Amino acid sequence: MKILILLGAVFFWPLLCAAEQGCLECHLQATPGAVQHWQASDHAGAEVGCEDCHGNDHQAIEEGRAPVTAQTCGNCHE
Repeated sequence: MKILILLGAVFFWPLLCAAEQGCLECHLQATPGAVQHWQASDHAGAEVGCEDCHGNDHQAIEEGRAPVTAQTCGNCHE
């Protein structure tokens, strides 16, 4: 029974982070350095959030299938 709970938590945790808590709240725990870097950037001041550059497919991002490229940046920057 405990193993099922653990497996369920591991599988559903990323979904819960993205869907219910939002990027910022989850990543304050998971990757606080990345959050601090973003908060100090011009992107935060311009209200450009994670999904604006990284998209919203959390699994693809974790698997490296959703890179932020020059083309991504070029949507806003010349």
